[in-house]
Amino acid sequence: MAFWSEDAMSDYSFSYTSDKSSKIIISRNNVFVTFKPFIESFSFSKNLNFIEVTSMDNFSVLNKGQKERKYNVSFNVPANDYTEAINNHKKFQKLMRMCMPDSDRKSFILIKFANLIHRESPNFFSASDGQNEAKYKDFLKKGLACKISSLEYSPDMDLGFFDDQGLFFAKNYKISLDLDVDVNSFPTKKLYTAAQIKDKSIKKVNIGKLFGYDVKYK
Repeated sequence: MAFWSEDAMSDYSFSYTSDKSSKIIISRNNVFVTFKPFIESFSFSKNLNFIEVTSMDNFSVLNKGQKERKYNVSFNVPANDYTEAINNHKKFQKLMRMCMPDSDRKSFILIKFANLIHRESPNFFSASDGQNEAKYKDFLKKGLACKISSLEYSPDMDLGFFDDQGLFFAKNYKISLDLDVDVNSFPTKKLYTAAQIKDKSIKKVNIGKLFGYDVKYK
């Protein structure tokens, strides 16, 4: 059986995602895995924890703790044919391995999804399957470091499976990811006073940097 190649795919979805630079890119330790953005759900949440501190005279105050930022994203992984279905399941196997902690118990992955999930830049980033150290170093600046706290694989039972010599591969499956953002990876914000914001000498205020758009105060 010939090896599958994304470049050889002729279905419209591949052409669209390549033209629009909208693939979901996940990486760890120089290894990349990419998915087409057939998004079913997407959410982002931010919580600020407070730590109660009690003094010797029993006077309690609340101090700000760490900010918790979470993403939840679900997307479908459809296959155009049996060969692509095999490749899609290889991608899922890679993703499962990326969730496993290494020797120092770290299990952070880097993820970039257009302007919706990124570190410092919503700009396009091209990645191919396999190891590429140069690309990975560049991706460290653009991918957001997250821990996958939950990974769910759900085959589409209505569409069924490709069957070849007793091997079954889902024609479509859904991946659901719960992502806990590393507080050290999230884009830092510069705080400005109202007077500073009105000052034209400040050339760029990235208030809307999270989703890739500059938002300016009037």
